[in-house]
Amino acid sequence: MTVNILGTEYTIHEDNANDPEMKDKWGYCFTDAKEIHIIDFDTEDEYKKESPEVRKRRTDITLRHEIIHAFLIESGLNQNSMETDCWAKNEEMVDWFAIQFPKILKAFEGAGCI
Repeated sequence: MTVNILGTEYTIHEDNANDPEMKDKWGYCFTDAKEIHIIDFDTEDEYKKESPEVRKRRTDITLRHEIIHAFLIESGLNQNSMETDCWAKNEEMVDWFAIQFPKILKAFEGAGCI
């Protein structure tokens, strides 16, 4: 699967949780290769016991999180944030957007401003 991020195609990969690249993370955005990697939550020990709906919800949030990173990178904001605690790389800020975006979209649609 691919997704268009500000005119750049990113390939989305769902990786096994046991892949060494996925150690201690649920996903990452590999800018140089224009790839987004997320774990397959069916292979993640903590989520194997969860329902398919829970795994799907976690997959969606994780994918949105990495897509937000890609948007920040492709818009040039990554280059202005050399430290990991800078706002454009701040994981809490990216998580906030990834988690709240569906609600924001629904509000925009409800207000007729999208």
